[in-house]
Parts: sequence; structure tokens; C-alpha cells
Amino acid sequence: MDNMNQKNNYIFILLLSLLSSLLAFSGHADDRASKPKNELVVYFKSKTFDVDQKSIDDIIEKMDPRQNYRIQGYACSNDEKTQEYLLLEAERRAGIVRKLLIQKGFPPNNLSSIAYDHNSECKVILKALQ
Repeated sequence: MDNMNQKNNYIFILLLSLLSSLLAFSGHADDRASKPKNELVVYFKSKTFDVDQKSIDDIIEKMDPRQNYRIQGYACSNDEKTQEYLLLEAERRAGIVRKLLIQKGFPPNNLSSIAYDHNSECKVILKALQ
């Protein structure tokens, strides 16, 4: 009976080891799929230019005012709009976030912006530059 308990304990420990390895691996896979650490995202409600103040405050806490940032604006209109309209929408979103950052004390010279004509989400990505 003692021998049987030892085998069961061995199998149990082996299964736990395999399970923990599997969980550790899946965690690393999720890390690879997530956004890079030097990017922060501000989301807008669909077809609006409203930013949640708490959301922007949370992001600002993670930013360094001495760092240079690229503000990437995205349009999210799913209607049939012209590319020019979508670029203006994206540019406006990037401008809103840039203005909020300047109001919070970020130097304007450290903030550049670019607009992209379409994305599945209404957002602005703040990317720290090296």
C-alpha cells in the first residue's frame, strides 16, 4: 500500500508540474499578443469625440512628461465615408488628446501626431518614442 501511495503522489506532482508549465506558457502567449509596453490607448465612444476624463487621467499617470510621444489618431466610422473625412476624424481625435496632454503640462514639442483613416475601434494610441 505504501508503494501505491508513493506512485500516486509521484503522478500527482508530475501532473501539477505539467499544469503549472502549461499555465506559465499560456501567460507568455498572452503577453506576446498584448500591446507593447510603450503604447497607451485612449478609447472614444463610437462616432464621438468624447474622452472619459478618468481614462485620460489614468493614462497620464503612466506617462513621463520628459518623454517624446507620437499620438496616433484612428477613425472608426463604419459608414461609407470618404478617406478625407476619415482622416479628419482621426486627426481631430489625436488633436483632442494632444490638447489634453498640453493642458496637463506636457511640452508641446514632445508630442507629435499622425492620423490613420480607419480602424475597427475609435481610439488614439500614445506611443513613447526612443
